[in-house]
Amino acid sequence: MQLLKLSQKLSSTVIFILLAQQATPALAGPSEAASHPTAPVPVLVSWIQCAYERGTCAYPAGTQTLRYGSGSHWNEQSVRTGAAGSIACTNGVFADPIPGVRKACMYTMTKL
Repeated sequence: MQLLKLSQKLSSTVIFILLAQQATPALAGPSEAASHPTAPVPVLVSWIQCAYERGTCAYPAGTQTLRYGSGSHWNEQSVRTGAAGSIACTNGVFADPIPGVRKACMYTMTKL
């Protein structure tokens, strides 16, 4: 009995979907979005820890965002290099985002 009810429900659902598809008119001409292309959006890949406070963060060539801090308190810098580089993970370079707490440096590579 339950299988019959389930079968009847599925049949009416399929019919409803088919009717809805038939009732939807086709769009004429190119869409508005296609006529206005947008620039690619950079995608954050992941944060990679490269040093702790007072250490040196070595990062690969390309465009990176570097951050220094802890928890939800971070100071960031963007770096664009043709070769690998490094930066001191200190309050003098990044400014202290959260005094009295041990901090770390991280970088991320962005991808278009």
